[in-house]
Amino acid sequence: MPELSEGEAWRLLAERRAAGARISQAYAAQDDIVFDANPSRGVPRLLRGRTVVAAHRRGKYLWLELDQRPWPLLHFGMTGSLSEYREPSERPSYCKLELTLEDGWRLGFRNVRRLGRVRLLQDPTTVPPVSRLGMDPLIDLPDAVAF
Repeated sequence: MPELSEGEAWRLLAERRAAGARISQAYAAQDDIVFDANPSRGVPRLLRGRTVVAAHRRGKYLWLELDQRPWPLLHFGMTGSLSEYREPSERPSYCKLELTLEDGWRLGFRNVRRLGRVRLLQDPTTVPPVSRLGMDPLIDLPDAVAF
């Protein structure tokens, strides 16, 4: 099961690979469970042509801040992962969302057991599930005085 350290590693991967890049193509698998709040058929249209500003994480949720909203929020569930690759043939099995960047690199969200989710949100920090999360020990640790 993905843990916070893996989620942070995937955030760093997304930040390194995608920050400043334009999404030239997007693929969304037809999966009404994973794309529960947004029909997957509309997702590519909303992401194509957008520029990734930054990657953020809280708990097991990762989202890409884009130059326009909505922003994609990924929940990794028990078997989710994020990978980078160049060739379409390298797309991981059970890939639910793939973003092709203008430089040819691709980010793929893999979700084998379909327990993860992909949502498009205006601001992931202000609505559930992210808004209900408590302290994240990798980003919210109090300073020595407060502790």
